Parts: sequence; C-alpha cells; structure tokens
Amino acid sequence: MATVVIPAHRQKKGVGSDEYQTCHIVDGQQRITTLLLLRETIARALDTSKLEEADARAELEKLLVKPGNSELLLETNHQGKEYLHNYFKSGQTENRNKATTLAGREILSAISDCQDFVENWKAFVESLKRTRSRSNTPLIDFLAFLKNRLTFVVHEIQDERTAYTTFEVLNSRGLEVSCVDRFK
Repeated sequence: MATVVIPAHRQKKGVGSDEYQTCHIVDGQQRITTLLLLRETIARALDTSKLEEADARAELEKLLVKPGNSELLLETNHQGKEYLHNYFKSGQTENRNKATTLAGREILSAISDCQDFVENWKAFVESLKRTRSRSNTPLIDFLAFLKNRLTFVVHEIQDERTAYTTFEVLNSRGLEVSCVDRFK
C-alpha cells in the first residue's frame, strides 16, 4: 500500500474526446514515477507474438500516451523530464552519463534499474517454471500482481497550503510524526 497526498483542487483537461481531471501530487511523486517506469518497462518487454502478451501490451500502451496525438498523460516539473517522456513515448533511453543534470541522471538510472529488474524477474520465474507448471507468462503474472494487489491511498487535502505543510511534516528530518500522520 502506498500513500499519495494531493490538494483537492483539480483542473479538467481534454484530450481528443476524453476529459481528464488533473491533480498535483504533493507527496508520492517517486512512488508514482517508479510504478509508471516499471509499467512501461514491462510493456516493452512483453512478447507481442504471444496473444496474451500482445493484448496486455496494447492495454498498457493506452494508459499514458493517447493514440493519434501522442500526448503524454503525465507531466513532471523537474529537470530531466525529457528522458522520462522519450521513454514513455518511444522507449528511447540514453546512457545516464550523457545527462547534464543530477535529475536527468537519476531518471536514466531509474529506467535502467527497471529494465534490469524486469529482465531478472523474467529469468527468475522462468527458472521456477521448470519445477512448477504455470499458465501465464512471468510478465503477465507480475502485471496481474501490480494491477490487482497494489493499493494507493489518496489523501486529498482541501487547503493547498495544508497539503504542502503535510508534505513537509512527513518528509522533514528530526520532526516527530504523530501516529495519525504515519497512518495516513
């Protein structure tokens, strides 16, 4: 279970004939970004010659990048976001040493870490297949786990200033955090 803190104020944004509500994530950006990178890496690792994996990839591809206008339904506010956008839109990534900022190097490292994790996961599950029979492919099993077992608790705060204060209290070093705040 992961917690995300957002201010209650949301804006509407149209993409084609779809309408979305946008929100600013005050706390939980790294959790969301890591999950999205993992999702993208799984989508790119799926074997589209297998029907089940091709269907899963088609479903995943529609989540962040809308067909036709290739608009990304994720906006980041840090340096290095072009690396993240390039990976989500086309699967392109660069060597982390080419990045000119720390944020860029961190994004490229995160992409590489997710790619390594997915490859290691596939190898691990394939080795288990020799001793156990499984009906799905390793990545479909992992995707099902993420899709059906991962839970986010969205803590929506009415006052935007209070949302940022909550972030500071939860993330500042040396401050005692109450049981209630930990639970949130």
